Amino acid sequence: MSDIFASVCHTITTDEDPEGKTPFAVARVDGDPVAFAGIREEWPSPEGEALTTFPTITTDANRQLSGIRPRMPVVIERADWPIWPGEAEGAVAALLRPAPQDVLRLWPVDKRVGNVRNDGPALPEPHAPPETRALL
Repeated sequence: MSDIFASVCHTITTDEDPEGKTPFAVARVDGDPVAFAGIREEWPSPEGEALTTFPTITTDANRQLSGIRPRMPVVIERADWPIWPGEAEGAVAALLRPAPQDVLRLWPVDKRVGNVRNDGPALPEPHAPPETRALL
């Protein structure tokens, strides 16, 4: 088991919008890194190269994210960081729950986020859809 840390993560709506799915950035309200529950795996690629991957473990979305997606990554709170990878005793199964409502914040970001070829520090910046910009 492993914690996977990120300052911001991205999720995309599961609904079908004529304009395309809407991406959102998700971060902790307190500014700390988000720690996701994950599993570290090492395996050989078909070419024989050693690969290390970190799939994240998901759970039902909390109320805040359920309007965007039905599932969300398991968020591990700082006090529980040693429990998840097994460095300390604790109820690991109890950590497999949605994040509390007051832990995360989310905001819409540019649709470029939905393409893995795009990268850069501007991607998580807030982005208002055209119909919203007119109201701001």
